[in-house]
Amino acid sequence: MKTILKFITLVIVLCNSKSFSQNLKSELYITANLNMYLPTNATQQIKPVIQFSNPFGIGGFGIGATLFNPLTEKIILKNQVNVSFNKFQDTPIALTTPNGSSLGEVVGTTRDLNIGIISTINYSLNSRFLIGAGLGFKMLLDSRTNYDLTNQTSLGTSINGYYKPIVPVLPIEAILKLKKIILNLRYEHSILNRLKGDLSDYKSEKNSLVILEIGYKIK
Repeated sequence: MKTILKFITLVIVLCNSKSFSQNLKSELYITANLNMYLPTNATQQIKPVIQFSNPFGIGGFGIGATLFNPLTEKIILKNQVNVSFNKFQDTPIALTTPNGSSLGEVVGTTRDLNIGIISTINYSLNSRFLIGAGLGFKMLLDSRTNYDLTNQTSLGTSINGYYKPIVPVLPIEAILKLKKIILNLRYEHSILNRLKGDLSDYKSEKNSLVILEIGYKIK
């Protein structure tokens, strides 16, 4: 909470700074991204961004919009919203028949659909390169896990109801600005345990995202 208050205070101060110039124009970009979900749980694993052989392989990409608001000649407030799929391999589960015979391990591939809202304060190193950090929130719209046996036999899909609907994240980014294009490499780290309810009392699950984003200027 202290981090959130400090960030909000910084934004207010910068927006009301006397050095702010109305002559500095805002820039709006539409964006697309590829992302890699990095779970902190040792029993979970990273999955490929896109797995064409599996219909459930969708994940690891998104679309959005980014607005650059110059506060000074060197400092820029960047606000962004995006809709993204994230994907990871969940903890394997041993499965048995009703009479106790082993069916092998069930491998679950989890796919999350999120809306991300992120604000960062960026410092312009020169006319092309910016670095920044800030605060964001991930709002979970849907989370589903598809279970497969080791022989790839599908056992169906379950809807996950044990994740918090909103989780704060800390983003750090480096941006390359060209005439009409931006390239953004961003790292997002979740602050809190994303598990909710009684499950969060004895189990913790956090994650990070590495995101490569490209944007096209429309305004």
